[in-house]
Amino acid sequence: MGIRKAVSNTGPIIHLSEIGCFHCLNIVENLFIPKSVESEIRSKNAPGKNELRTAGWITTKELDGAQKEKADKIARDFGIELADAEAIVLAKTNDIKLLFTDDKSAREIAEYYGLEVHGSAGIITRAYRSKILSYEEVKEALEALHKRSSLYITDRVYKIVLDLIEMNKPKRK
Repeated sequence: MGIRKAVSNTGPIIHLSEIGCFHCLNIVENLFIPKSVESEIRSKNAPGKNELRTAGWITTKELDGAQKEKADKIARDFGIELADAEAIVLAKTNDIKLLFTDDKSAREIAEYYGLEVHGSAGIITRAYRSKILSYEEVKEALEALHKRSSLYITDRVYKIVLDLIEMNKPKRK
């Protein structure tokens, strides 16, 4: 598997669930989410709600007072959602280097704080490299993410990710 731990905000959980690829989050052994992310998904009855309930490798963490204060400050100072700021703080305070988010602003702030960031397309690509998805499945998943999910992906980004998949396509013998 390779990647031991990551933190996710709401986006990848919802978007991967929308296309039946929640299992791609299994590229990590342990996924952590702030309580606010779980609450957001449950309160909106969003895709991923049922998957979260049964995914034993996902841990919901309640931030302590100091962590919540830091998240509040980041959300205010940088104009991002509180759940996104909490995901960043959860990663930083638990020495977790990887954050899953599809939000451009959250991505920029996370990178500012030294985190490696992957969105849903990157998670799907890693799932292919980790052999969670076959070549045909990864192509179908990327098309579904691009055409059917609530995530906006430009045609340019979609084509770049497809090119990366093609470059890593197994050679026929």
